[in-house]
Amino acid sequence: MAQHKIIEAERERERKRKTREKARKEALAREPRRGKSVAEFCASWGVSRSTYEEWRRRGIGPTVIQPIPGGRVLITSEAEVEWASKRSALAAVADPAE
Repeated sequence: MAQHKIIEAERERERKRKTREKARKEALAREPRRGKSVAEFCASWGVSRSTYEEWRRRGIGPTVIQPIPGGRVLITSEAEVEWASKRSALAAVADPAE
């Protein structure tokens, strides 16, 4: 009898986990796209993912959002424009010949 209750409890936990996962996937599918994925950002700027990650570690990468915890990380167009202008400003200071 005790073994039966343990099995039922495990089945119930698994059912709840699957329900939560399904709800999370549905929420991701409904979430309107508010920016570029990291891969799209890297492709548009012609940089590798490792370069992007290095920028993030150094604190010089673009600001990201994660609308749904555990969901995709996005870079909004506003964050990309802000990052690009900071990058241009830093380049101008580093190379005064421009």
